Amino acid sequence: MSGVGRGHATLDLPENGAAPGQARRLLADLLVAWHIEDGPLGAGALVVISELVTNAVLHGGGHIVLEVDWDPLWLRLSVSDGSRSVPRRRWPRPLETTGRGLRLVEALSARWGVDSRPVGKRVWAELDLA
Repeated sequence: MSGVGRGHATLDLPENGAAPGQARRLLADLLVAWHIEDGPLGAGALVVISELVTNAVLHGGGHIVLEVDWDPLWLRLSVSDGSRSVPRRRWPRPLETTGRGLRLVEALSARWGVDSRPVGKRVWAELDLA
């Protein structure tokens, strides 16, 4: 983290079910450090990061990296993985237990998208602070 009113953190994550919890813990600590943990933004950001990391573990493969960037106007959450497969929104049936993650990300974020990388992709979401 550097600069006044800005922050950045990066975390390498395991390629297993422990990754979402590690990502939530880091993000929760950062939100407190940056004084933006209160209210729906903090809770929404934790849901968004959990969904992005879970998708990387289940569908991405390869090295998983979490990046968190904060500016007084927005919070950007990015998850990179080794797959070039682009995530897609699904329309799950009412009793299906999967398929709602990107819809949650879309509902809780101001913007989200996917960037191709030389190896794999980065899925990101931005939450507005102002």
